[in-house]
Amino acid sequence: MVKNCERTYFIQNVGVFLIVLGYFDVVSNAFAVGTVLGLSALAYRHFRYGSPIFELGRENIPWQAIFVMLFFCILILIAAFFTVNSEVSIDSAVHRFNYMRPFFLLLLLANFRTGFFQAIWFGIVVGGIALCFAGENALKQFFILNIPRPSGSHSHPNVLAAHLVIIIPAIVAGICDKRFYKGLKIIAIICLLLVVFTMLLTGSRGAFLALLFASVWASLYYAHNRKKTVIAILVVATIVLAVTSIFSHRTIAGLGTIVEYQNTATFSERGRIYLWQGTWEMVKDYPVFGVGRDNSNKVYNEKY
Repeated sequence: MVKNCERTYFIQNVGVFLIVLGYFDVVSNAFAVGTVLGLSALAYRHFRYGSPIFELGRENIPWQAIFVMLFFCILILIAAFFTVNSEVSIDSAVHRFNYMRPFFLLLLLANFRTGFFQAIWFGIVVGGIALCFAGENALKQFFILNIPRPSGSHSHPNVLAAHLVIIIPAIVAGICDKRFYKGLKIIAIICLLLVVFTMLLTGSRGAFLALLFASVWASLYYAHNRKKTVIAILVVATIVLAVTSIFSHRTIAGLGTIVEYQNTATFSERGRIYLWQGTWEMVKDYPVFGVGRDNSNKVYNEKY
């Protein structure tokens, strides 16, 4: 009986893993299959063994996070009704709300077992590897197709870099967690190196500076913990070695253009300066509600 009950937790955690992986768009219907597995295991355990539906308990609900998210949703909807094209903005807002589904679904499936947290983390790890290899992946684009700034399956190199840099802290946190299986940590370390390297291939200066700043800060913050400090230093060393050995000239030249905005006619990034100027004019013309989600390109091209 105990073994059967434990199996339901395993099935539930497989569902949790697939729910997280589903948001990386690499496996068809992963989110739907994960939802069915997770909720089915939860329901079976409740009716068969009498375990509570919501194991996290009301006292452990992150009410502040929920209120912030709901407040955010309300503001987006209110603003959508007063924008240039409310229909487009409302559709975009609803699309954005879909990305919040995992939070509430995983909250329902949450428990205090290590396996639950490990399933979420490993979903991020596998998703990170998929971001580097899925579809017309960045590594193929760079090394085989000779694309200098690969974007993978995303619309722009900076978009891919943003996805990669934001999952790095989660990967590092799981590697440092003593409760997680060491075998999975080996995969996570490989994923970390791959994600950092692919992020550098994109040539995104913002992502590079963000990761460099976060790594230095983490090294100082975890100075009392030798293991975490070593991991943070490894991330910094990976960045430095990659930049100096492969991208030194391009990176230094690219970073140098950040301070060259005074004379916009003399360097290749002047289009970005014009974009900033036009955006500021747009903000002044629509100061309260803005032009609305997914309307900015149309309005910018027409008026700015």
